[in-house]
Amino acid sequence: MKKIKNFLLLLLCVGCIGIVGGAYILKSATRAETLFLKTFNLDIEVKKIRAEEKYNSYGFHGDGVAMYTITFSNDCSEFFKTWNPLPMASNAKEFLESVKTYVELPEITTGSWKMVDRSPIGENLSNVSLCVYNKDMNIAYFITLDT
Repeated sequence: MKKIKNFLLLLLCVGCIGIVGGAYILKSATRAETLFLKTFNLDIEVKKIRAEEKYNSYGFHGDGVAMYTITFSNDCSEFFKTWNPLPMASNAKEFLESVKTYVELPEITTGSWKMVDRSPIGENLSNVSLCVYNKDMNIAYFITLDT
């Protein structure tokens, strides 16, 4: 009887760990999508996009560089019409140059871009997000830096 009790207790513990772990995985899967939508103030349903992590050097202090490809379930080019048309301005090119050790964008000729400075007032580009939308492929490249 004691063995059955211990087995049931073990089964209950493993089940709880599985539920908590599954919830964490589900939460982290939508974290990049939510961050992307909030950072660039886009009115797209989170379930209509998918972020795939290409690089992430973030540590537990929250500093690092990350790059995601964002794919859309339908044509979302209308949301990017107000962004800057390619080619990028010098400040965006300089930002890409500063992170090229970690991430690089493919050649994109048709599309738009937007850079958001999330730095505290008075600091020079210490927390930056850049997104480049490839209109031909309907894919966005989302790069974020926090120092």
